[in-house]
Amino acid sequence: MNKDMVLILRDDGHELQTAEYTASYDRDGKRTIAMGLYEKSPFSFRIERVTEDKATGWAISVKDGKVFIKDAFIGSGIVSANYNVTLNINNDGKEYAAGMAVDVEGDQGKVEFKADHFKVHEAVGKAAVSDMKMMKTVLCDEMEMAIIDTVRESNLFQYPPAGLQQAMHDAVNDAIRNALKPGGLLYNR
Repeated sequence: MNKDMVLILRDDGHELQTAEYTASYDRDGKRTIAMGLYEKSPFSFRIERVTEDKATGWAISVKDGKVFIKDAFIGSGIVSANYNVTLNINNDGKEYAAGMAVDVEGDQGKVEFKADHFKVHEAVGKAAVSDMKMMKTVLCDEMEMAIIDTVRESNLFQYPPAGLQQAMHDAVNDAIRNALKPGGLLYNR
């Protein structure tokens, strides 16, 4: 193998670069793209997982799933401290720095909350109560119209005045009974 080989870790796998070739590999280590003298590039390769016991004396070490960088050269300066970065993975499998703020932009204003319970603040609760009062008023108006329609369609006016009260009672009961049936105005309320 060439001594001047550069290994680049990418989201979709790895890339090996030498003076003779450049080859891309998927996450399983199989070559996907090769340019230059591709016959010199390995068809596949494996990177052994770096663990704490194998990383003794290295500039990069892994401990409990965290990557530590120690005594690294950055530009013309020297860093002589241990730093670590904790990464989390979102639902799409993309990594991001833990504690990073998330922002909703543009047309992505729809948010789905997956939680067991929520707290509704008082101002929102008052608005919901006022909406319920308005809805009850609308239901009462609709119920009134349903009763009036039922009375008009009934045989109420064919009865003599003595039976008028009983006929009115029956017509109102029929209207309420129909409203309580499936598909009626008061069903499941």
